[in-house]
Amino acid sequence: MTLILQRTHEVGDTTFGKLFTNDMVFLNYTLEDKVRKEKIKHQTAIPAGTYEIVITYSPRFKVMMPLLLDVPNFEGIRIHRGNLITNTSGCIIVGDIIQGDKILYSTTAYQRLYDLLYKTLKTERVYIRIEDIIKPLPVIPKLVELPKEIILPEVTITPVTINKPVKEVTRLKLVTKTYKYNKTMENTLVQELILANLNVIQTKVLPLIEKEYARLGATVGLEKIKQTVLILVDEDKDNKAQLNLIWGTLTSDPQIVEAVKSALLTAVASIDDEIVKQGLTLLIEPLTQTLIATSDAVKPNGEQIKLIWTNFIKSPEFIAFVLANLETVIKLVIKNDNLEKILLSLLKVFGKL
Repeated sequence: MTLILQRTHEVGDTTFGKLFTNDMVFLNYTLEDKVRKEKIKHQTAIPAGTYEIVITYSPRFKVMMPLLLDVPNFEGIRIHRGNLITNTSGCIIVGDIIQGDKILYSTTAYQRLYDLLYKTLKTERVYIRIEDIIKPLPVIPKLVELPKEIILPEVTITPVTINKPVKEVTRLKLVTKTYKYNKTMENTLVQELILANLNVIQTKVLPLIEKEYARLGATVGLEKIKQTVLILVDEDKDNKAQLNLIWGTLTSDPQIVEAVKSALLTAVASIDDEIVKQGLTLLIEPLTQTLIATSDAVKPNGEQIKLIWTNFIKSPEFIAFVLANLETVIKLVIKNDNLEKILLSLLKVFGKL
């Protein structure tokens, strides 16, 4: 398997990117040091290229971690958790959300990636291909201040007779180039205007939402809208593929998962029947895990879902719940009246032992 890391943009000295599987399924975002022609110790991203990944023990972090092999002029380059550029010295930090010069939900993203690498390395070698595709924003030239009064010299124009028709090709080419330049400037201004308004909503409006699950859902949605704006006004014409990478894993986003869990817990808390409430509360965790499994990048989904529910059925919490409420469970599950009576009678006998 070969992972693909595409470095997409820079914020100051921080380089952000996107990590994909070899079939271009989005995994998570990345944070690295600045890409430089000459290395500055602890402040430079590793060179673009292809490197093998292994999992080894890290003396610094005291745990097993992914390690990139044979990186020119670098040693001990690992993939790990973090939030800021100060948390890395050439290593690759992963996360689920980019916010300004930070990367968030790093622990969740790292564990998901580690599990994928650990499982894959059991059967095949793993590589990572790093690509520099950073596209700087166009520089808008400053307006030159013209003098208030311009005096032009007098020019005598002598009429010239032209026998051949004048070709319009040169003039048309010039108009086309001017249009493209102005369109780029227009796109940049529109982008900045939209992002400025979205930032106002994020800082002023979202904190006013009282229900946590609604606020979490709105936060994720707004962040993905911001990323959508950047895509729709860039020069890459393959908007469909880019948008699919942003919105395709929406339901596996950690904040969306938390929002769903919070909403379910709020709804279950309003149920009066304590036994039903307790049973539904136990179901929330495997339900949210199933939601993640059906929309994350790890395949196949069927094996993940089977493992989730098998572990749930075997869990001490579920077994304890069934045993404590066996009479209620029998009444709910058994539809044959005679069989129900027999089982309840046996239950009473065992209860007296």
